[in-house]
Amino acid sequence: MKKLYLIDDHPIVRSGIIRMLERTPGINVIGEAGSIREAREFLSHYQPDLILLDILLENENGLEFLKELRANDPKVKVLILSMMEASTYAKRVLKAGAKGFVAKAQATEELVAAIDQVLADHIYLSPKVALQLASQTIHSENNHAPHPELTCLTDRQLQIFQLVGQGLTQTQISDRLGVERRTVESHKAQIRDRLNCQTMAELNAKAARFSK
Repeated sequence: MKKLYLIDDHPIVRSGIIRMLERTPGINVIGEAGSIREAREFLSHYQPDLILLDILLENENGLEFLKELRANDPKVKVLILSMMEASTYAKRVLKAGAKGFVAKAQATEELVAAIDQVLADHIYLSPKVALQLASQTIHSENNHAPHPELTCLTDRQLQIFQLVGQGLTQTQISDRLGVERRTVESHKAQIRDRLNCQTMAELNAKAARFSK
């Protein structure tokens, strides 16, 4: 019986995933957490075979936590389960040490297959995401890949860029990420410069187009 641990800040999502996995032979969900703080406490006492981790947690950064998990135990298996843009984030989470990426929109169809692949020590990407990454690699030299300019953003900047695209204000973003408002303002200014936007309004419009 393989032991799984789920980290997601949405109780309804956690409940749905657990119900689905309870019907899956050979899998035992040994715990769940709504925050990284809870997860750290649990993982200091227990060692699951696989961790299911959301990237964007309220007031916390799942991508940074992934790096922390891998630094503490390079053998840990982590499968990212997220509503974030797969074609942009998949390469980043794989580079950070995740064993796969499943979009929440496709979780019902793909999650069990992804878990099986990762537990077998394979990388899992859905056919759609794998095709997107292959297309980015093929066309990167010609700058034809989807959103190629976003590769210049740091992980935190990309996170803020996506939240801007979702319509969140600076105050809402600072509350969501647990950082100072001026820190968000500074990041937005850097993002504007890196993406060659002349104004914040242009940045907001670009972020909104990206999030569609």
